[in-house]
Amino acid sequence: MSDWGPVYSLWYFILNLFTNDPINLYYLNYRLMIVLLPVIMSVFIYRLTNNVIISFFYSYLLLISMMNLFAWPRISHFLLIVILITFIAVTFIKSKEKKLVVAGLTTLIILYIRPEYVIAFFVFLFIIGFLAIKKKIKINNLFIVTAGTTLLIIILGVPFSSSRSLTAFGQGYEKYIPQNERLDESGKVKEWTEILYDDFGDPGSIFEAMKNNPGEFFFLLWQNIKSLPGLPSIYKEFIFPSQFIHISGPLISRILVSLIALIPLLIIFLNKNDNKNYNQSLSNIKFIIGLSFILCIPPLSGIILFFPRLHYLILLLPLFYSLLVIIFIPFTIKNYATEVSALILVLILSFIFLPDFSSWFGKQDAQNRNTIISLRNLNSDVKINILENNGGFAYYLGENYTWIKIHSKEEPFGEFLINQKINLIVDTETLSQSSQLKNDSTWYKFLTDPRSFGFKENVLSSGVNIFLKENGDLD
Repeated sequence: MSDWGPVYSLWYFILNLFTNDPINLYYLNYRLMIVLLPVIMSVFIYRLTNNVIISFFYSYLLLISMMNLFAWPRISHFLLIVILITFIAVTFIKSKEKKLVVAGLTTLIILYIRPEYVIAFFVFLFIIGFLAIKKKIKINNLFIVTAGTTLLIIILGVPFSSSRSLTAFGQGYEKYIPQNERLDESGKVKEWTEILYDDFGDPGSIFEAMKNNPGEFFFLLWQNIKSLPGLPSIYKEFIFPSQFIHISGPLISRILVSLIALIPLLIIFLNKNDNKNYNQSLSNIKFIIGLSFILCIPPLSGIILFFPRLHYLILLLPLFYSLLVIIFIPFTIKNYATEVSALILVLILSFIFLPDFSSWFGKQDAQNRNTIISLRNLNSDVKINILENNGGFAYYLGENYTWIKIHSKEEPFGEFLINQKINLIVDTETLSQSSQLKNDSTWYKFLTDPRSFGFKENVLSSGVNIFLKENGDLD
């Protein structure tokens, strides 16, 4: 599907050449994304500052940041890596025309990673077209971008879907609803889909939602806009990692963190040497900042329209780092001994204050992993239709597993079991609290007496309850 990141799927296909196990593939991608992003960021900073200490220091702070570790889905990391590689490529290109073409083709590629970047793509297409009409650049540059666009649309399709935007809108709107207003008539918590339909009817897109209830629509936008002034405090961890270092009490911790944050500035002001490549670096950074502002339009739109989620906030990093490196462009360290000594000091401090992240990761990830492993141990070769509401266990279980989504249920649960030929149910809170089951009396009858439906109950080592069809197929 063109609106589900086919370029990112290609990346997964390449990783699949190294491991066929879906769980290992997931964690391989996770490790690569959180490591490759700081590594490529380090190269980008070095290209502009010619300072290995600055590039290492700030990329290290990115490595240990919460945003890098916890932003999900990882597709945002992949997109950032593509953007940073483009920034690095731009620093090697002297012609502004070629830089524009590279930028336009990059926005075209990332359009097939995250479809909301269609806004940035059209901005670049307009800029290139306008400059071509004004004869500021050659017309063949416009042809290259339009030809690339046509080719990708023919191969991959149009990368846009209104349903994805509506899902993001509904999930964001839910977060601002008070807890007491999330309850239905029976006192059970509503899902975001129920809240969306209650307040906006049955919209087919966010534009229909705005038309159906403009008051609530602009209420969400205003709540999100009010969060914008607080964004700078989120990015301070990339220069002042106070949330991770807690040693010998709060006062000592603050002093240590302050000293660490001052290292780059001390290095610079003790070595005020003019950078010979200053003019070229300045030209590159001006172009990159302009490019960064355009590439910030989609994530900022997502923050305002939907909710300031981490995977939107992390997409603003190119602009953040582009503005940060302006401070360091005029200076470079010419004394080799000073550079090596400072680098060793930064490395030592980095390892001394490397945070312990074990307490930062919740139990949910481990429980899901153990649940998948336990389901694999069923060792079944028959076709299994699995009902679960945790996000797609079937993808990690094998080709003989088919995910039956609870959202497709319209009939009573007993009939749903028969119609969908379900023979395995993973009973979690997200399933029981789904709008399709929480008010279905036959579901509660099933939980009380699964044998009357032809199922038997089992408890996995992960602590999750499952129900197996009693015909021996899964034994």
